[in-house]
Amino acid sequence: MPVQTKDSSIIDEVLKHYGQNIQELTRTSLGTAQCFIAKTEREHIFIKIYQEKHDFGQISKEIMICDHLRAKGMRVSEYIRNLNGDFISSCELGLFTLQKYISGITYEKFQVPKPVLMQSARFLGEIHLHLGDVTGLNQDFTPEWIEEMADLNRHGEKIEALITLAETLPSHETKDQILADCKWKLKAMHTLSEHKDRFSGLTRKNSHGDYNNYQWICQNDEITAIIDFGSCSNLPVIWELIRSYTYGGEECKGGQAIDTDNYCEYLRHYLEILPLSEDDLSRGFDFYYYSLSMSLFGYRQYIEDYKKGSYNKLIEFALWRTQMSRYLFRHFEELDAKVYKTLTKLR
Repeated sequence: MPVQTKDSSIIDEVLKHYGQNIQELTRTSLGTAQCFIAKTEREHIFIKIYQEKHDFGQISKEIMICDHLRAKGMRVSEYIRNLNGDFISSCELGLFTLQKYISGITYEKFQVPKPVLMQSARFLGEIHLHLGDVTGLNQDFTPEWIEEMADLNRHGEKIEALITLAETLPSHETKDQILADCKWKLKAMHTLSEHKDRFSGLTRKNSHGDYNNYQWICQNDEITAIIDFGSCSNLPVIWELIRSYTYGGEECKGGQAIDTDNYCEYLRHYLEILPLSEDDLSRGFDFYYYSLSMSLFGYRQYIEDYKKGSYNKLIEFALWRTQMSRYLFRHFEELDAKVYKTLTKLR
């Protein structure tokens, strides 16, 4: 839920750059960027202050993509020009933009109603369809990346360094979980070379890049808008399909179950827009395991903040990813086999 905040600096900057007087300002609680909903004399607006990792070029590309998709009939973020006619403004707080406010709600992970989750697959297909003629996007999960993922020395050094850091924590349940995850990863990394040559047939398209429930603005169990295209890139479409399903599906909460019947229904909605290859259907969970298993994102951030006396929620994400990796390690073959058998009947 939004929380009220007094932030005179952003109020002053909006007046200075946009000539708009903010009467009420509400900070949103989701996401890593600083985001606000503001009421002015004329309308409600959305203010986003970007993290340092986002530069002018990246933000400009996101604006271009939103303009492109809106011209195709999709409801996405619409940016407001400042007094100089530009979409991006700069202040001591960093780069920031104003957008037209889109009313609605977002659902928490693993709490997405089934109609919304199924509809999201169709929206992702439309994004892939409409972004087909966009050039200059980053390439993710490249053949080079796939090869590097099987580098045992690289993973071993990073995991051992994390173990050393985790050992400095006082004894508590999360420390034990981190160490157990690290030990599992040290064992699992020896299997990666068996996977790396299986993925050349996966379909690649320009995609959202961070497509999940937090980017779906909903009303009455329907998606009314898609936001946050800052991670837009060219990638294997099945990765984004499985990732968005596992973030939304109720049974995925513990990282120990995927309902293949539900997932196949999810893919059927996508297939109404675009086709998937046989490799997409037969090796999707294999690739998802490959992409998740060695991730260390969230562990170090938690440890560093714990020592400062604060709690970093990224640890919940890190623990879930590794639990899902364990599950996929045991079950990816049967999951892929069932999806392939079920959906190839439609081809």
